[in-house]
Amino acid sequence: NGITNEMRAASKGKITYAAVRFKYTHGVYYVNDKVRPELSIGDMVVVEGDRGTNIGMVMEDATSDVLAEMSADDKAGGGPNTKTTDFLPVLHASSNKDRKKFYQARRREGGAASIVQRIVEDLKLPIQVCDAEFQCDFQKLFVFYRLKNAEAENVKIGR
Repeated sequence: NGITNEMRAASKGKITYAAVRFKYTHGVYYVNDKVRPELSIGDMVVVEGDRGTNIGMVMEDATSDVLAEMSADDKAGGGPNTKTTDFLPVLHASSNKDRKKFYQARRREGGAASIVQRIVEDLKLPIQVCDAEFQCDFQKLFVFYRLKNAEAENVKIGR
């Protein structure tokens, strides 16, 4: 993953906004004062998602980027448009129990992708399912796909 011990040590306890990577996606999350002292780049963390919780890896300290954006918004007029409440939180560093759920989710993703592909074929949609990713509490499934032909631009799939 390219994370060195020096990167871990330099970031320990200093991250206010963490860039967290998941299997195919990423996001920036707020790190509160309770979690901050124990957190460093390379740590697996539990984050709040839009429908539950998920586990990802802290890839970088995004604090300077977020603060620069807040400052730019402030200078643009009227006050900052970005605030800590705009970011979902890092809840805590992952425990062994959390990591077990993470690996359980990863093991079930291949089967989920196969089921979705069968549904897509039954509906005769021009889609090839590439992969799937469960949120670690199994409250949400992300499906990654590509269109089988260029004419199929407006494919609508309900949730």
